[in-house]
Amino acid sequence: MARALMRYRRRMAYTAVLFAVALGVCYPLFITVWQYCRIKMIRLEFPVSGTINRTVPVTAWLVKSESLLTAPAAGRLTLLARDGERVRVGEAVARIDGAAGFQLLHAPSAGVWCTHVDGLETVLRPAALDALDLNRLEKLDGSTVRPADGTTVEKGGPVGKLVDNLSPIRLVLKVPKNESGAGRPIRGTPVSLIWQGGGLSGRVDGERENGDFHWLVLSVSNYPDSLVHYRRINAGLVTGQLSGYLVPAGALVEYNGKTGLYIVSRQIVHWVPVRVCGEQNGRVAVTGDDLNDGVQVVLNPRWAREGDWLH
Repeated sequence: MARALMRYRRRMAYTAVLFAVALGVCYPLFITVWQYCRIKMIRLEFPVSGTINRTVPVTAWLVKSESLLTAPAAGRLTLLARDGERVRVGEAVARIDGAAGFQLLHAPSAGVWCTHVDGLETVLRPAALDALDLNRLEKLDGSTVRPADGTTVEKGGPVGKLVDNLSPIRLVLKVPKNESGAGRPIRGTPVSLIWQGGGLSGRVDGERENGDFHWLVLSVSNYPDSLVHYRRINAGLVTGQLSGYLVPAGALVEYNGKTGLYIVSRQIVHWVPVRVCGEQNGRVAVTGDDLNDGVQVVLNPRWAREGDWLH
């Protein structure tokens, strides 16, 4: 019994020694391989000098030339035009099947057929804009009701509307006076907006003061077809441009409460502080004493460490 116990203890001791030797050999090898793979994962990019837009977030209300079509009688609605489809004047856009038979609704003018009805079609009209109390805009409901194909509509109920896509759309903005670049505008001044990643260009068509804000009315002639379906949008009013080196926002690294970048100079990774001037579409404009055209920026800083040697 005692001999068996001794043999067991020897085997356990040998196993422990072998495990310690294996660990001592394999762990440094594992660390070396991991460091090699980590460094190979680092992606680099030369920063490019450029400009981005400085924007002020604004809410814009849309005032369009639109004609609301209502049901002449109660009945089952069949939409003959697709939402967003361009139709000709006189073209049948909907059919109402009622107790007395069916009736066709025809487009009173050419334009884009839209089923985004909000009840403001007769309130927010270009011709009535000068007399409109703009302070009421923020109190307007504007909840969209979309008439659906196959549903029952009441007499006088909304069926859809025709939006004149050849006429300018008016955008009514509320802009803080203290924003840089948002001083008192002059009629005809060109203005740019950033909306859904793209640009909208227009001109000032009117302006009113209200305490610490300007109400701006912009006339926009060139716009995407999808804009006609909206009554209110969130956009960025361009108030200037910011210059710097353009890098992805994901390349920024916080260190000791400061914002910076990992850069590679002479194959060595260094963290350097930068000043962020602005951001647009996932890229930021930055400046810094250590940035120049000859250094590369680490795009995925989670893999980088100070002092890494990229050989």
